[in-house]
Amino acid sequence: MLRQIIFLLIFTLFVNNSKAQVIQWASSLSYHMNDDEETGFKAENVLGIPDAMPYGLKSYRAAGFREGTEHVTLVVKFSQPQLINAMVVVENNDPGKIVDVSLFDLKGKKHLIYRNRSVTATEHARSLVLKMPTTLYEVNEVEIHMNVQGKGKDAQIDAIGIASAFDRVLVKELKELQVPPPVFEMAFSAEAENLGEGINTRAEEKKPIISPDGRTLYFVRQFDAQNTGGVDDAQDIYVAHKNEKGVWGEAQNIGRPLNDQHANGVCSVSPDGKRMILLNDSFAGKRKASGGMSTFENGQWSIPKRIEIKDFANYSEFEDFYLTNNGQVLLLAIDNSDGYGDQDLMFCRKYSGGWSAPINLGSQINTSGAEYSPFLASDNKTLYFASTGHGGMGGSDIFYSRRMDDTWKKWTKPKNIGSIINTKNNESYYAISAAGDEAFFVSEGRNGTSEIFRIALPKEAQPDPVLLLYGRVINMKTKEKMRSKIVFTDVESDEVAGEALSSASEKGYQIVLPKGKHYRVSAELDGYLPVDEWIDLKDFESYEEVRKDLHMIPLEIGQKMKLSKILFDRGTVDLSGDAAYYVERLADLMKMNPAMRIELGGHTDNRGSFQKNLLLSRERVELIKSFLIDLGVEASRVEAKGYGSTRPVASNDNPEKRKLNRRVEFKIIGL
Repeated sequence: MLRQIIFLLIFTLFVNNSKAQVIQWASSLSYHMNDDEETGFKAENVLGIPDAMPYGLKSYRAAGFREGTEHVTLVVKFSQPQLINAMVVVENNDPGKIVDVSLFDLKGKKHLIYRNRSVTATEHARSLVLKMPTTLYEVNEVEIHMNVQGKGKDAQIDAIGIASAFDRVLVKELKELQVPPPVFEMAFSAEAENLGEGINTRAEEKKPIISPDGRTLYFVRQFDAQNTGGVDDAQDIYVAHKNEKGVWGEAQNIGRPLNDQHANGVCSVSPDGKRMILLNDSFAGKRKASGGMSTFENGQWSIPKRIEIKDFANYSEFEDFYLTNNGQVLLLAIDNSDGYGDQDLMFCRKYSGGWSAPINLGSQINTSGAEYSPFLASDNKTLYFASTGHGGMGGSDIFYSRRMDDTWKKWTKPKNIGSIINTKNNESYYAISAAGDEAFFVSEGRNGTSEIFRIALPKEAQPDPVLLLYGRVINMKTKEKMRSKIVFTDVESDEVAGEALSSASEKGYQIVLPKGKHYRVSAELDGYLPVDEWIDLKDFESYEEVRKDLHMIPLEIGQKMKLSKILFDRGTVDLSGDAAYYVERLADLMKMNPAMRIELGGHTDNRGSFQKNLLLSRERVELIKSFLIDLGVEASRVEAKGYGSTRPVASNDNPEKRKLNRRVEFKIIGL
C-alpha cells in the first residue's frame, strides 16, 4: 500500500547541532548504480547531513547521475536502526525524478512505501517527506530508484533521512534548517580576476589583507625561495601597493622583524595602518596564542608582542585572529572545549589587563565542521568567514552574516557568497576594503594552486557604508605636523569607537567610522590644549573619504580657545548641546595644570538690548564658573567677563549663524 506523500519546498537546509536532531541521516552506502562518479558527483555524497548549498545548483557535495539514464539505484544504511513514521529525501537540482522508495528491516525484507512517475518539478530543489503509520519493524536501509532520462541530466540527491516523530518537532527541525534559497546566486557584475604575476607565483599565496583605503595588500607566500628561510620557510609576509592608475606593483617581502624562519602571517591591520595582528610560530607554546601585535613606529614595524588571552586553549594546529576596527574586540578561529567541533569562531573583549577568555559566537555561525579566516567589515557588523560545515560547493566555501546586537552572540543566518567565488575546491580568506566595492579572496583550484583573486562587488554584497576619515595633527602656532593619539567615541553610548595614531608626516592619521552614529574626535598631548571635534553620521548613505586636520593649541599664556559645544538658547542662561562634557574637560585640564588661571569670556548675538546682552553674557560665564568650582577648581583661578555682542565670530544674518555667537571662550592668563 502506498503511503501519503507530502512535498515540502524548502529554501534552505542544514542542521547545526546533531545532538538535537530528530532526523537521522544516512551513514553508509550499501549499493549504487549509474551515479556520475567520473565527474565528481559520486553516490557517497548522499551521506550525512544536507550540505549541498546553495540548493538548485549543481553541487559537488550532492550525488549526481549519468545523463539520460533510466535506471538509477541508491541503497543507504543507517547507523541506528529504528521505528519510523516519516522519511526525508533532499532533492537538489531538477527534483521529481524519484520513481519508488522502499524500506528494509533488520531481516532484509523489503517494504515498498512510494511509487510515482518521473516528472520535471516546478521547484528548483525540495525535500520529499514521506509520511506513514509507525513501522512495526526497525528500518535498517532505504532503497531509492530514479529515472533521469531526458532533462534529468542534472538531477541530484543531497541527503536521505528517517524519523520517528512526524509531528511539530520534526516540522520545526525542517523549518530551522539553515541554508540560503534554492536559487541563491549573488548577482556579480564581473568574473573573479587573478591579481597577476606581481602577486601570484608558482608558490602558493594565501591570507590577503587589504588596507582600509584599498591601496596596500598584505598576504603570505609559502615555501618560496625569496622567503627569509628560503624554500624551506613555511610562509613569509609580502606587501604590494596599488599605484594611481589602479595597477598593483610587484610584491616585496616585508622583511624582519615580521618575517623570520618560522611561519609568519598577517591576520588584520588597523584602520590607521599602524597596528598589525600577526601569526608567528615562534610565539607558539602549548595551548598559548601564537598571535602577536606589531606597531609601525619611526618608519618601521616593531618586534611583535604576544597577545595575552585569558584561559586560552587551542587543540587545533591552525588558528586565526582578527582585530575589530575599534580595537576593542578580537575574533579568533580556534578549537577548544567550548566549541562545536574543529575550529570555531570566537571573540574576546579588551580590558585593562589584556583580553578576556574566548566566547563562542554561537551555533548560528559555528558547526561541527571548521569555521575559520574571520574578516569583519568596516561597518563593524558584517562578518565574512570560511566554513566546511555549512554546506556549499566545495571543500570550504565563503559565507557572510550580520551581527544583530552587542552581545556578539546573535547573528543572521550565514549566506553563501555564491558560485562566482566559491567552487568545488577550497575558497577562504575573504577581505574587503572600507569602500566595500571590491573583495580579495584565496582560491585553491582555479589555476591548480592557491592564488589571490579580486572581484567587484554588487550593492547587495556590500556591507553598510562607512566614512574613511584622515588628516594631520597640526601645531596651531608653528603649523608643524605632530604625533598624537586620537580617540573616537560614540557620543550616545560614550564607548570608544576607535583609536588612531597620527604621525608627524604627511600621512597623519586615518580611521574608519561606521554610519548611523554621532562621534566625538579627541586628541590630547602634553603641553597643549585638548582638541574635540564632532562627526555626525546619522544620515550617512554612501562611502566617503574626508580630510579633517586637528589643530593643537600650545598651553601658553595668551592662547585662546572656543568652547564650541557650550551653547546657549537665545536670551537665556540655559545650556544646550554637550556642555557638561566640555566643562568637565576644562576642569580636568585645570587640575592637571594647578598653576593655570583662565578668563572665561561670555558672548551673545546682537538681538535685543545691548545692555541686556552684556548682563546676559556675564551671567552665562558666571554659570560656567560655578560649574567649575563644583568640580573642584578654585574660584580664584577663574575670571568671568561678559562681552555681550561686541565680539561676534559669525554674522547675525540668520538663526544658525547667530547661534554661533552665543558662546563661551576661555583664555589662559596665568601658568
